Amino acid sequence: MRKVVAVLLSLILILPLCGCTFKVNSLEKGLEALVSAIGFNQQGDIFSIYIETVTVNSESSEADKKLTLTEGNGKNLADAYNDACRKTVRPFMFSHCAVAILGDGITAKRTREICRFLYNKDEINLALRFLYTDSPKELLSCETVASVAVGYDLVDALDRQSDYSGTIFKNRFYEVEAARKKAINIFTLPEFTVKNKAYEKTGSVIFRNDEPVMWLDEQETFIYSIAAGTQRNGTVLLNGKEYSIKKLETEHEFSMDKRLQTKLDINIELKGDGRPKSDIAASVSELFINSKLKGADIFLFGEIIEKKEAKIWKQIEHDYYTIYKNSQLAVTVK
Repeated sequence: MRKVVAVLLSLILILPLCGCTFKVNSLEKGLEALVSAIGFNQQGDIFSIYIETVTVNSESSEADKKLTLTEGNGKNLADAYNDACRKTVRPFMFSHCAVAILGDGITAKRTREICRFLYNKDEINLALRFLYTDSPKELLSCETVASVAVGYDLVDALDRQSDYSGTIFKNRFYEVEAARKKAINIFTLPEFTVKNKAYEKTGSVIFRNDEPVMWLDEQETFIYSIAAGTQRNGTVLLNGKEYSIKKLETEHEFSMDKRLQTKLDINIELKGDGRPKSDIAASVSELFINSKLKGADIFLFGEIIEKKEAKIWKQIEHDYYTIYKNSQLAVTVK
């Protein structure tokens, strides 16, 4: 009899608690923490991750949204992510993540770790954009401009500027992954800087073998885009003057004697005051010289040679970067 009474008392005590649990669950049922952006950085021995989330109540109005930035720290990415997860009451949902931001402390090892982490997230969007900045935390702490999240604002700002200038970045996740798997591992990311809690795109960063090797301002980015063949029709600033690009074609010729000789012909139609074509030729040559010092084939001449000049490629592929550092470039802008 005592056992029966004990069981009944236990049920009386447990059932109200169960009711509370179900009530809490029902309150949080419609809440979703959607990741809009994710940032990564390294300072000393500490790896940091910054996850921007938009908490949406799917059972409430469109305006019922909350923006949160969660920071996690650890000795590696896994530790940092687990630390961030402990600070939130809901699991992160990555299906709406728009950008992945690399900070100035990221090394080649960390870049590879980040790419593996994102690739292993089943729900991650392979079209998310990679960006570069000094401090991802500072960038994601900026005030929102056009949307509910900084991550979405960054994509919008980049798209609008690309539409206007014609400068195209191949910085989507699948494009970066494709570049990383090639023998000449080169990819370029747009760079954003922060001032007074506002951000702006100020140039680009070129990665070789998963680490940054060259930093370009906006004009250098445009020059680089022309020579690399990623520039489209648009409006750009050269030496403080505005020009409209109406046509752009590039042709390459390669020869190999004692050293690799490259001839780059750029046929560009510019509308505006001034005669900037000689400046473009000089700037391309300067970028080429700097790229040799960094040991980075930023214009991907090696890929072009491999595709179009198989005979030359066979002579140089065994030690391409040594040969590249001693190569010469002649640029003509018509």
